[in-house]
Amino acid sequence: MDFNHSDVFRSFQTQYPEAVKADGECAKSLIASGARVLFNPSIEVDGKSVRLDILRRAADGVGWDVLEIERADCSYSAQVERLREAAKLLQLSGMAIYSFIYLSQNPEARKDATAPLWIYENISRQVVGRPSSY
Repeated sequence: MDFNHSDVFRSFQTQYPEAVKADGECAKSLIASGARVLFNPSIEVDGKSVRLDILRRAADGVGWDVLEIERADCSYSAQVERLREAAKLLQLSGMAIYSFIYLSQNPEARKDATAPLWIYENISRQVVGRPSSY
């Protein structure tokens, strides 16, 4: 069961019905309008930009979690490196990022419809050298 980004968005809409499909739109305007879960937002700082897979408001309503979706065309280490660059830009933007979460497809979901589709792995230490802020 391989997902394209539309499939991923649909699966997250069931978990987060308030999710906004940003499709590269600048996150600042969507956040200002009250969005709490953004799918494919971009962050721009000083002429540089990064596009994230999912930006989710943390439970405290202040910070954010960045969720990165496993890609067949990109190695795990390349995705972690991309997130390291994104972390630098996010820090410059002034956004409080609490954690970086790596989502991989759960192979059990292929056999068991009740199994969760995603395995969540907190990779904050690999990305920014420290555990998440929770």
